Amino acid sequence: MPPDVASHVILVYHRFDRLERLREMFSEALEKADAAESEKLRQHVLAALDAFNLNLDRTLNDSRETFGLLRALAPKQEWREVSDAEYGEKVATSSA
Repeated sequence: MPPDVASHVILVYHRFDRLERLREMFSEALEKADAAESEKLRQHVLAALDAFNLNLDRTLNDSRETFGLLRALAPKQEWREVSDAEYGEKVATSSA
């Protein structure tokens, strides 16, 4: 795997890993905000949610880009077209 593609894979892995921590932070903040009706805690919850949403968007965009890079490196597969009748026949024989 080329180094630039490997670095993309590592970056995406770390972004997904960070999403888990941000989700935990949001859950903790939400529990505290539910327990105490504080405006400062409410702002903390909204900030945690904003951070999660921003990082989720970045992670998904990076994942899409990385998938394209990996797909370009994958060996090409030959797809054979099978008619509906042939497919039905194969399904019938495999389930019998």
